[in-house]
Amino acid sequence: MRVGLISDTHDHVIRIREATALLNRSAIDIVLHAGDYCAPFAVRELAALDAPLHGITGNNDGDIYLLARAFSEIGARMESQWWETEIGRRKILVMHEPRGIHDIAAAQTYDLIVFGHTHERDERRIGSTVVINPGEVCGWLSGIASLAIYDTDGGTVEFHEF
Repeated sequence: MRVGLISDTHDHVIRIREATALLNRSAIDIVLHAGDYCAPFAVRELAALDAPLHGITGNNDGDIYLLARAFSEIGARMESQWWETEIGRRKILVMHEPRGIHDIAAAQTYDLIVFGHTHERDERRIGSTVVINPGEVCGWLSGIASLAIYDTDGGTVEFHEF
């Protein structure tokens, strides 16, 4: 399965639309968002995704009630600060802030850990665990809008800038 990985959209509607178009062209099976939408209108922009959306909250997501309602309106799933799932026989943890990420990865419980918060692309392996920060969709801090695509069959990651 092809898993779209995004984070830190921070209300940047134009970049959200670009990310959505890129993911739709890439034949993604599911999209995981590692938090920091900021406002509910940013979530509604993600309704254009062809694949199901599952997301967690980030430290800048203030009105959780309205965000949860926006997720429900678009038929998506929102969890709190972290979420465990299994996709394509890969055990995955999605978290926003990377606190404790090295120890979590070193425990070898997950095949993939996705995080956000830093707005910086990151790919590393800790034992057999792949740790990915797809970067920031908004591009506000780094000046680069990016996302990642994880292939559960081969365990490979591709980064895309837009």
